[in-house]
Amino acid sequence: MRIGFWLLQDSLQDWKQWVAGIYYVRNCLAALAKLPEDMRPAAKIFLPESCDEPSLGILLEQCREWAETIRIPPELARDRDQLQALADAHPCEVYFPLLNHPPIQLPGRWIGWIADLQHCSYPEFFSPAERQHRDALFRFLLATCNRIVCSSQAVEKDLQRNYQTTPDKTSVIRFVSPVAAAPSAEAIAATLATLNIDRPFIYLPNQFWLHKNHHTAFEAWRKLQSEEEQPPLLVCSGALTEPRDDYHIPLLLDFLETHQLEKSVRVLGLIPRDQQAVLYHQALAVLQPSLFEGWSTTVEEAKSIGQRLILSDIPVHREQADGYGEFFAARDADSLAAKVRQVQTGLAARPAASLQPTPAEAMLSFGRDLLTLFEKVAAEPLSVAQNALPLLLRYEDICRERLELIERLAADLQRQQELAAA
Repeated sequence: MRIGFWLLQDSLQDWKQWVAGIYYVRNCLAALAKLPEDMRPAAKIFLPESCDEPSLGILLEQCREWAETIRIPPELARDRDQLQALADAHPCEVYFPLLNHPPIQLPGRWIGWIADLQHCSYPEFFSPAERQHRDALFRFLLATCNRIVCSSQAVEKDLQRNYQTTPDKTSVIRFVSPVAAAPSAEAIAATLATLNIDRPFIYLPNQFWLHKNHHTAFEAWRKLQSEEEQPPLLVCSGALTEPRDDYHIPLLLDFLETHQLEKSVRVLGLIPRDQQAVLYHQALAVLQPSLFEGWSTTVEEAKSIGQRLILSDIPVHREQADGYGEFFAARDADSLAAKVRQVQTGLAARPAASLQPTPAEAMLSFGRDLLTLFEKVAAEPLSVAQNALPLLLRYEDICRERLELIERLAADLQRQQELAAA
């Protein structure tokens, strides 16, 4: 059986905007690598040349005996006929994870992955056009894919509630995301010196999106700083981008400056994976204040090393980490500050090792779940609705051609007006 990992998708091609998407694919491949050799499916990784995430590259090199990497340059990705010929030359029984409709007809069964339905719970974070786009996209995936993978029961329930899906259409497969083993003392010292971290700290490894709720964390640290001589440092890593709101990040940074929190809150931006591993291991606790998640990579990574967790009290966090962490009301800075004090004073213990399987055991279980899904879907008939894709692609071509014509005519008209004015 051949599994095609089709990574020529908007959110994965522009992977620095959504690192968790690439990490998800990496973790799927790492899980399959844990399977016994005679059980492991062959894989073909259709990867845009622009994707250069180091940890994925290292893994692909390690898996080259059973996972073939097919690098696709931009000019080929834009040529639908050539791209179709390439896919036909490397056919797979199953393609995964489909996040949006592919630009060509993939010759096999499709498995979609819907990470979350945030736009249904927090419509205020999205423009009307973006909500409409997401609705159309998810309905397309539900209509054309043989199966939709949900990373939590919370996502599956959201799909059933908002799109009236039936249980046979979805599969809940909870991914795991381990952190590298404890670094050497030399690596720890070098990393902390490079990042200018000189005292105990709490680690918040989230991109600066609206729903990640950095404001509540910063407000909690404002309270801690006003009450304590030296609260633990809050160290934040993650891309400083939020395409939905141009003012979000400037306002957060302004909050830090206004309340003179620069010595208490360290904003690092996107950092290398090896530095992240040091921070995970050395932190007093890992903080995940998010208002909404599908299944949190941050939580999985902290769990993999038995790290303390401070979590917003939302349903998916309860599903993912009940018994592992300290929970606070998601928008309540006082509640969060109280949990930080518990960690700081040693009242919040690390989770018992018996609660969590070893990273190797968890990854093997994840790999078996994926393999079971792939085998089931490979035995199913192709989705008849996939035949609608060529019509959709042709419609997109017509719209693009018309838009290009309108833009050319507008440019010609502008030049004529400029000449007449001269």
